Amino acid sequence: MPSSNLSKAAQEILSDDLSIVRMDAAKEQISLVEKRKEKEYNLKRRRIFKVVIAALILTFASVGIVLLTSVSSDDSTSNNGDSNNDNNNNSNNNPNNDKQDKNSAFPSDVPTHSPALSSLPTPASSTSKYPSQSPSLFDSSQPTSQWYAAMSSIISPHVLSQDKIHDSSTPQGLAFDWIVEIDNWTRDVFGETSTILLNLGSDDRNLIVQRYICSLIYFSSNGDGWTNSSNWLTDINVCKWYGVSCKKQIVNDLALSKQNHHRTIHRH
Repeated sequence: MPSSNLSKAAQEILSDDLSIVRMDAAKEQISLVEKRKEKEYNLKRRRIFKVVIAALILTFASVGIVLLTSVSSDDSTSNNGDSNNDNNNNSNNNPNNDKQDKNSAFPSDVPTHSPALSSLPTPASSTSKYPSQSPSLFDSSQPTSQWYAAMSSIISPHVLSQDKIHDSSTPQGLAFDWIVEIDNWTRDVFGETSTILLNLGSDDRNLIVQRYICSLIYFSSNGDGWTNSSNWLTDINVCKWYGVSCKKQIVNDLALSKQNHHRTIHRH
């Protein structure tokens, strides 16, 4: 074979090899470009996903803050409304005269036991049903047991035989039952919850104690048989009960000598 033909054949083979190499290189270049584009696309998708997640978190956080603010505002409004209603109820339940009695200046040394009497009656041989000159309005927002316990904590320290105030067959028990279950003066003046009673100062507590002592005198000396028992065991201040004299709302004298009872009374 002539050399020229060999040369042409060699050139053709080289040309084919170069074409194949170039095609492979081109394919590889195309593959690299596609991979680069795919990588950039994936990165872009991740960035968009992160932005969407961050936006959702911010949205939920904003909604939560708005809801919490709204709930707090509603609770505050509700509490203010309840407080205003309680204040209005207390102001409506307190008569003007009793407010003046409560707010007047009391002496610091308030007696904590029954007033001294020159002539004291003996307990009646039989106890009678005490009158209820005004209907019982015992509609307290606190359970009866709590009101009972609060009144007991105020009165019992001033009674020698503390167990007797819980015995309705004794004058002490009758007086305690009356002031707890029937008498409305304490609720009208101080309020209708046991919490208020437990937080009273010593002067206000002594007003309740002296009211109990006056009712005890009534039951222990057969008050139903008195010649004049005007205003006794009613819902008005004890200073307006017949025969009772007060100084600055504190009982300082009992004029009961003309009543139909005996002259001695046992200490309770």
